[in-house]
Amino acid sequence: MSSHADASLGTGEPPSPSALKPIKVYPVREENGEILVGGLEG
Repeated sequence: MSSHADASLGTGEPPSPSALKPIKVYPVREENGEILVGGLEG
């Protein structure tokens, strides 16, 4: 079930086609052994 797009993974080559939109990132912290992701409220 592999496609040509998956072939570049693990080779250090950038994926093609490249992403058109940036990936949204969230602040992450660890408290009492739990991983908490911020910015998800509301």
